[in-house]
Amino acid sequence: MATSNATQLYTPLTDVAKILINAGATTRGLLFYENGNRFLLQRAPIAGILPSKARQSRECRMIRLDAILWHLRRPRDLPAIVWKNIVLTFSSAGAAARAATRAGRRWDRALGVDTVGLIAGARLGLAKTGGYGGIPPLIAEHLLAKVIDRTTGFDFLDMGCGKGRMLLIAARYPFARVIGVELNPALYTIACSNVEKVRKRNTNLAPIEIVNTDATVYPLPPGPFVLFLYNPFVDDVMTQVARRLTDSLKSNPRKVFIIYFAPAQFSFFDDPLFKKQEVHDLPNDPMDLLAHERFVARIYETRS
Repeated sequence: MATSNATQLYTPLTDVAKILINAGATTRGLLFYENGNRFLLQRAPIAGILPSKARQSRECRMIRLDAILWHLRRPRDLPAIVWKNIVLTFSSAGAAARAATRAGRRWDRALGVDTVGLIAGARLGLAKTGGYGGIPPLIAEHLLAKVIDRTTGFDFLDMGCGKGRMLLIAARYPFARVIGVELNPALYTIACSNVEKVRKRNTNLAPIEIVNTDATVYPLPPGPFVLFLYNPFVDDVMTQVARRLTDSLKSNPRKVFIIYFAPAQFSFFDDPLFKKQEVHDLPNDPMDLLAHERFVARIYETRS
């Protein structure tokens, strides 16, 4: 659909939304924050809605555009969203989120990748996902350090790998393979791009594979492996993933570790097959966009 400005593209809107968007006639437009990311909705061709200096991949740009569309499809919520973002701009939580985003972008620039940001599951078009957020690297390395002396040569499997930040970190450890499973095509494409960029700079990484498929049907590695989960799915999907894992272990006993960070609940792996270790000493990471949530982690290990 061809159009020349935001007002024509996003219809129907409430009068409040129209006034805010048409403010671009006298200002640069509607500036708002979401999860520490700044967006500018302006009266301009569609290609100009996103900041030109972002230097994001086309897939990431489409995700950000979808975030804008997601809000504007709910015009009655727009005044509350605008007010929330005005408050966030001047709040300590907003300042912390922006600082974490800047730290994340510096990390990305150093590697030449794109892993920063938070994206709600609903806006990914996946009703049964927990959304996207890259694990803070210091926390990832801290959790890997808890198991690496017992898992050298194992496969590493990240279910719901998103943009692949954890894959890039895990590939620096002595795993046989690092595997990511991601259902969303845009996130999968970004993850593949990130891996290729890092491979060109560092040839000493473990082999990395990324699969664009549903985690509930992906065949689990037949040998020993580490399963990483960063609250990737809603409860019914997690229940299926946990059941498939326990069934697989009963039919093919092998050593498996589960690193479960920021879970909605721990009960999925409360099975006699596993012994568990609580992790209470997670480090503070300047890249942690959700530091205020004070997430916890648990490591499970099969008894065999």
